[in-house]
Amino acid sequence: MKHFFLAQSILFTLLAACSSDKNYVKPLASQMATENVVLVVIDGPRLSETWGDSLRVNIPHQNKLSSQGVLFNNFMNDGVTFTLSGHSAITTGYYDLVINNGSELPDQVSIFQRYLEAHRLPPTEAWIITSKKKLAALSDCKDLDWRGSYRPSINTVDREDEITMQVAIDTISTYKPSLTMIHFRGPDSRGHSNDWNGYIKAIQETDFYVKQIWDYIQGDAHYRDKTTLLVTADHGRHSSGIGSSFVGHGDSCDGCRQISLLAIGPDLEKGVVVQKPYGQIDIAPTIASMLNIDWAGEGNTIEELIK
Repeated sequence: MKHFFLAQSILFTLLAACSSDKNYVKPLASQMATENVVLVVIDGPRLSETWGDSLRVNIPHQNKLSSQGVLFNNFMNDGVTFTLSGHSAITTGYYDLVINNGSELPDQVSIFQRYLEAHRLPPTEAWIITSKKKLAALSDCKDLDWRGSYRPSINTVDREDEITMQVAIDTISTYKPSLTMIHFRGPDSRGHSNDWNGYIKAIQETDFYVKQIWDYIQGDAHYRDKTTLLVTADHGRHSSGIGSSFVGHGDSCDGCRQISLLAIGPDLEKGVVVQKPYGQIDIAPTIASMLNIDWAGEGNTIEELIK
């Protein structure tokens, strides 16, 4: 009898796991003007030095751009607050623990692979362009049904953000991809170096890069009025008085978890500030709806971006 109950318990656990709820997303592309998505991820800026500052002195360009789109003030990393895990959550729609040195692939398939598979497109229709080499891990996953298939094009090199910015503009102007992720490392790198002035300067520089990217989108006939720009972060930094303060990150303090999302595009209202809570895992299903992809996973579509 003891073995019977043990077997019954195991069976129940397996059935519960198999029937766990997923959020299913239906594509809405036929109802939207958006045909392209550019996702910018700024590595490691703390909210207190960006949107949490009422004057927003370090992000004047994004602050001005927010009048053209939607700003999410209650946006969170509710998973592991390190670079690979944060990026994995953004690009797969699942919170997952990923080894932070780039030696491990995410468990789940990314929005890039899903997009290329759904529309049977070549790798150059989706790009991952970064200032950290280890983020090449985002181009594939452990799922055996997907591993090695429909991988996006990548340009992932350890380098200064100024170079990544130029590579990004050159890439999108040459290939005209429909889905692009651009990553800037500056705030995180300067923070880890315990360089406060450099950290602030990197936030200001990446703020200007966001403006340049949006200016390019609006000045290019292929992208103008057909492209949504999403700007977010992979994690914040320790709150003042916690751990090493701005120098580090990786726990569950508010400074590490609280990030932001700014969205601008042809389908979005202008000058809207959203207080409703959302998280990193909601970005992938939202992009899926915009780009006509069926998607199922942990995250939800962001209602304010999908009308």
